[in-house]
Amino acid sequence: MADPDDGGLSPEEILRKAEEAFNGGCRLFEAGHLPEAIAAFMRALELYRQVEGTERQQAGCLGNTGLALGRVGRYEEALTAFQQALVAAYRTLPDTELQQAKCLLDTGTTLRRVGRYEEALTAYRDALALFRTLPGTERQQAACLGNTGLALGRVGRYEEALTSYRDALDTYRTLPDTERQQANCLLNTGLALGGVGRYEEALTSYRDALDTYRTLPDTERQQANCLLNTGNTLVEIGRYEEALTSYRDALAAYRTLPDTERQQANCLLNTGNTLVEIGRYEEALTSYRDALAAYRTLPDTERQQAKCLNNTGNTLYGVGRYEEALTAYRDALAAYRTLPDTERQQANCLLNTGLALGGVGRYEEALTAYRDALAAYRTLPDTERQQAKCLLNTGNTLRGVGRYEEALTAYRDALAAYRTLPDTERQQTDCLLNTGNTLYGVGRYEEALTAYRDALAAYRTLPDTERQQANCLNNTGVTLVEIGRYEEALTAYRDALAAYRTLPDTERQQANCLLNTGLALGGVGRYEEALTAYRDALAAYRTLPDTERQQANCLLNTGVTLRGVGRYEEALTAYRDALAAYRTLPDTERQQTDCLLNTGNTLVEIGRYEEALTSYRDALAAYRTLPDTERQQAKCLNNTGVTLRRVGRYEEALTIYQQAADFLRILPGTQKDQVACLFNTGVTLDEVGRYEEARTSYRRALTPAIISALKSNTARFQFPTEHDRLTWLTERAEPSLDLALRLASINDQPALISDLIATFRTGGSIDTTRLTTQGRTTTLGLITPNLTTHPEPNPHPTTPTPTGLALTASPPLGTDAVLSANLPRRPGPVLHMPHHRTALADYQQDDDTTRPHAHYR
Repeated sequence: MADPDDGGLSPEEILRKAEEAFNGGCRLFEAGHLPEAIAAFMRALELYRQVEGTERQQAGCLGNTGLALGRVGRYEEALTAFQQALVAAYRTLPDTELQQAKCLLDTGTTLRRVGRYEEALTAYRDALALFRTLPGTERQQAACLGNTGLALGRVGRYEEALTSYRDALDTYRTLPDTERQQANCLLNTGLALGGVGRYEEALTSYRDALDTYRTLPDTERQQANCLLNTGNTLVEIGRYEEALTSYRDALAAYRTLPDTERQQANCLLNTGNTLVEIGRYEEALTSYRDALAAYRTLPDTERQQAKCLNNTGNTLYGVGRYEEALTAYRDALAAYRTLPDTERQQANCLLNTGLALGGVGRYEEALTAYRDALAAYRTLPDTERQQAKCLLNTGNTLRGVGRYEEALTAYRDALAAYRTLPDTERQQTDCLLNTGNTLYGVGRYEEALTAYRDALAAYRTLPDTERQQANCLNNTGVTLVEIGRYEEALTAYRDALAAYRTLPDTERQQANCLLNTGLALGGVGRYEEALTAYRDALAAYRTLPDTERQQANCLLNTGVTLRGVGRYEEALTAYRDALAAYRTLPDTERQQTDCLLNTGNTLVEIGRYEEALTSYRDALAAYRTLPDTERQQAKCLNNTGVTLRRVGRYEEALTIYQQAADFLRILPGTQKDQVACLFNTGVTLDEVGRYEEARTSYRRALTPAIISALKSNTARFQFPTEHDRLTWLTERAEPSLDLALRLASINDQPALISDLIATFRTGGSIDTTRLTTQGRTTTLGLITPNLTTHPEPNPHPTTPTPTGLALTASPPLGTDAVLSANLPRRPGPVLHMPHHRTALADYQQDDDTTRPHAHYR
């Protein structure tokens, strides 16, 4: 609207006032008073519009108004002003090509600032084309090229951007007083080179830019930018210490400059990230804390604050401070939920929360976090890798809480997901290894062996997986022991030990291999070698922190083995040392009690019966305080009865045997123990002259004893080597046959004796039978010493990083199978044997028709 005071003015006076307003606007613009400058230019435009023939001046007012509007962030109004200047004025006037080109250049810069990069590129191209038709515009041409590079970089067209920067730099180098612009080109070239991964060239550009800026006044801000970008690039190529120096120098520079609080916070955040990379976690936490405090003083930094919180959580997790990590993840998640387009970051927080919850044993909550993370990732594109990671960690957690079947499903789904993704061979193999561990946990040993074999084969094709290969071998050994394939287990342990010995920081695993080797050697009767393995394992554990439990396990297994070879005094020493060690450790009451029971067994062997009775009494009292020890209590009672009989306290022995029998009747899988109890009862009744009662006990023991002998004989055919079969025959089958023969003799059953001997001599294939006596079915095997323990893979998931890690077998936990006292023997009558095996035909065959049979010619 025209000023009322202008109504009576002549055109000359209006022109004078317009020129005054325009010149005043220019002075205000130069002084930085931009709102006042905008008002002055608009006043001048209004005046010029009242005078004919002032289109050129009107265009000048519009152009300057656009520049000032752009400076105050009113970009859309600026674009309107430039468009009006260009279309309504300059393009209708002759000899305005230069002004048109400048207007296009300013339009492009404004479009770039509002993110309209493709339109900006068009404006820069048109401006450059015009400038190239005009002499003396090399400087403006270079400006067009430099700004074109900026826009191309914003849309990821880095190679084209590099061409633009190179052309701009070449042009500026032909012009005087353009050192600042040349430095800008070098800085921007570094950014574009980083975008295409040419980091070494980027570092050269930043260095050249920094050197140039340092020759120019008032470039401290640009120098700091060079230092910050240099640090970022050094991180990309793993030169972390140099990166820290660059960040430190950049931070120091920014702190001398006004309005750089945001850049200072960025330096602190990047410093924290770099410190994490080199394991300086406490310093990283300090940097993150300082960065967060700085961001909280700045507007529009909620996203950076959330990033600080998430990274703090990751670092706390890395140093095992899981509760604090959970707090950081919770705060980060809450922050991200207030921000648009952060669904991916929210899912990351949930995944990391699951890992931290697992670290503090809150497994059910961890499963919920993984489920929520998986659901979130499934709504996002390009998150198949993260989905697979959720499934893998879900499997680890389910295994940790004993939900093995669900864990197997999770591992299967994770494996299927990883197989659709490139460069996930390592994760696929981790799934196979963890699947093997889980199959072991549910007793599916053959399937576990297949999984370990497949994992081992896969790891052998991957670099830097020697540790995982060793884990596969160790776990294979553990599993082979479970199914009695001791020789193969020994080979696996030997290979695992050899592999671990080539790796740093595996002393603990090496000791585990030695201990497990001892257990396997004991399984095949190579006791002296087993003792050597236990001794070596013990020596290794004693050099390692926090292995007191494993040392006690070595001592206990050493005692069991020494007793097995008749070195009773040494066994007693080993048990005493093991007991003393366990008593210093929490949650070892069961192992302490095992030591007491085994001590009693050994004292019996050397005739120290009263001390043995004390040990059995203490063991029984201790077992009674522990859950699920009814079987061990029965063994204490049975062995107490044997010892009382040996010292002539027959009535007490019979009372104890009865207590043991009452226990055993209610326990599944104790038929062998029931045979021992019945036999020992019969022997004791014989010795006090109660012969009819003794015969009743012998008669009741006969049927299960024969079944045990037949099963022991059949079981030897499952062993792959002759050595293992002979060991089984010597230590399991022959004692079982001996007891069955004695009972058959006592019960005057010569046909059974003949048939049993013939069966064992020919090595024929005989199915397990079921014997029915007095209307009651009893299936059992003979009690024999068990010198091995069964190590299990670690049930707890460990994931310090977002990737799930393959878990290895933990060291064995001592012997939870205790030894029964030797059964008393008595001679049988001279028997006449029938020629044919007919007696056993009266016994029904067992339902198990799947057991493998050996066939001999």
